[in-house]
Formats: sequence, C-alpha cells, structure tokens
Amino acid sequence: GHEYVDLGLSVSWATCNIGASNPYENGDYYPFYYWGTQSVKNVPYDICGTVWDRATHLWGKKWRMPSYSEIQELAKCKWTTFEKNGHKYAKVQGQNGNCIIMPFNGHRMYDEAMDYNAESPCNGELCNENEFVQLWSGTRLHKNEYYQYYPNISYDPYISLLFPNDWDKKLHTDLGASSFCYAIRPVT
Repeated sequence: GHEYVDLGLSVSWATCNIGASNPYENGDYYPFYYWGTQSVKNVPYDICGTVWDRATHLWGKKWRMPSYSEIQELAKCKWTTFEKNGHKYAKVQGQNGNCIIMPFNGHRMYDEAMDYNAESPCNGELCNENEFVQLWSGTRLHKNEYYQYYPNISYDPYISLLFPNDWDKKLHTDLGASSFCYAIRPVT
C-alpha cells in the first residue's frame, strides 16, 4: 500500500509522488491523462477517479488525482522551504500540525515515445527543477477560456498548478501544458 497524511483537509495526501520511494524524490512525470484502453475524444473536464486518472490506474481505486479545489486547499496550508543535499523542498503543514514534503520537481518536456506506450513515464528534458513544485490536477480549464487564446488548437486544455518559489500562493495555470509532463501527488 501507499502511505498518506491527514492534513485536516477534505482529502488526505500521499506522502510522495507517484514513482518516488520517499518524499524527497521527484517521482515520475506523465501527460495529463491515462489513455491506455480509452478513446481520448470524450475525456471529461474533471478526470479525478475516472478511467483517465493515472493515479487511480497505477495505485488503485482508493487513490486519484487531486481536484483544482483540493490543490487550492493545499495552497492555504503553511508552506516553508528548505534545502537538503542541494535540492529544494517545501514542508506543507496543515492546521492539525501534520505535514508532507514536496520536492521542487519541475516538469519534463513531452517525450514522443509516449505516443506508443501509455504505461511508461516521460523521459523528456527536465525543466525548472529546484524552481517550482509542479503537479497535475485532475481538473481542466474551461474550453472557452482556452480557445480565446488558442483558437486553432483542436485538443482540450490541460491544467497544471504551479506553486511559485516566492510563495505568494497564487495558483498559476499553464495553458501550454499539453507539451509537458508533470508529477502526480495522489489523494485519498
């Protein structure tokens, strides 16, 4: 099984990212949804806990990707940064005093080999390590908001939620995230 921590929020958070053996490892990076046996034409805006949710696919039905509102809850916790062995981390403490560790893991560029293997993690170039905590949410942006910027792009928007290193706790959405792979911190 996988360990989790109750931070006093609406869900409990896994102690580490998918693919990591401890909280200090970045873990694996993946595209937004798992497409193994599914058509990707009718992917809903919220894939949390669905057949497209990679956390559910890899860790079982008890686990799923966090929703946008759940990541907003996490952002309201107490975040403090520290360094260990040359890497940057955040300690995220809930009101109940419990905490989790988040590596400043950055993201990877999409690896075209992934087009042929839905199971494998992304091995593209690593970017923004030690600059950002970058994680997938299972909730996407609304289509209208996306298409006013990119009217000719035929795929739906993907959302990535970034915690900037100045810790103003503003959630940034990345409209170009389809070309990036991010880590997943599951919730239960």
